[in-house]
Amino acid sequence: MILADEPVSALDPRAAEEVLALLADLAHNDGLAVLAVLHQPDLALGHADRVVGMRLSEVAFDRVPGEVSGEQLGNLYAHLHEA
Repeated sequence: MILADEPVSALDPRAAEEVLALLADLAHNDGLAVLAVLHQPDLALGHADRVVGMRLSEVAFDRVPGEVSGEQLGNLYAHLHEA
């Protein structure tokens, strides 16, 4: 199992894509479980087999990437804009 907390937060977009592709290859080709915490939904949707959205320490959704809506993603950060 690989646990990766913000593995691409300080990387440029190209390097971030390469790192996430490597993690996905390890998961699919070597049978490793990979859990990565990301704050870039587009990267999660592009590389994950499953996406779990967390909002205020609770699970907001748990879906395959194709089932995650823009509204669900927007709701993850809505509390930051509330007065």
